[in-house]
Formats: sequence, C-alpha cells, structure tokens
Amino acid sequence: MASLHVNTLYIFHNSPLLSKISFNNKHNPFFKSLKGKVDNYFETNRLSITGNAHLYFKSILLIAFGILFYTILVFYTPNIWLSLLLCSLMGADMALLGFNVMHEGGHQSYSKNKWANRFSA
Repeated sequence: MASLHVNTLYIFHNSPLLSKISFNNKHNPFFKSLKGKVDNYFETNRLSITGNAHLYFKSILLIAFGILFYTILVFYTPNIWLSLLLCSLMGADMALLGFNVMHEGGHQSYSKNKWANRFSA
C-alpha cells in the first residue's frame, strides 16, 4: 500500500502557501512492474529517457510562434477579427507549450540538466 506524504511550503512563519502531496510507491508491486516495463521499452528501442532534438525543435517553434503572435497583437494592433484569430492561435500555442514542454519539465524528462527541467517546467 502506498504511503501519503504532505509537505507544506510556508512563505511566512505560520501561513501555508502550498501543500505538496506525494505518494511513496517504491514498494508497490504495480509500480515496480510498470517501471520495469517502461525502462525495458526505452532500453530495447534505444531511446533516451529525456528529450531529443524533436522536442527541442518543437519547444523553439512554439516559443517563437508565441512571441510572434504577442508582437503582432501588441505592436501592430490589427483589426478586431484578426486580433480574435491571433488571440485564439496564441491561446492554442500556450496550451501546446504547456502540454508538450512544461509537462516534460515537470516530470524531469525534458533534459538531463536539472536547470533545463526547472526552466521548462
């Protein structure tokens, strides 16, 4: 059975800001089996457990499009219909950035460098 750990982040002495809930699954047979199968998959297919050139290219592309949409909206002030389209595209871009890049950083699998994982998360 998994044990539950709650760590609370305090910004001042007695005022909790965030609570981090984590589960210790290291002794859980399901977790061990799943982790073994995942590790075996990566080893068998000779895949890195961290990001590759495809992920980094996607990151650069999504960030560049975000900057482009923002720049057009702020500095060129297009008409209302183009602005709505650009806002929608920028929102989709930010969602893709979160789901693709930040998600990998949150799992510490964006890069082998800890600072890159923190930055991308």
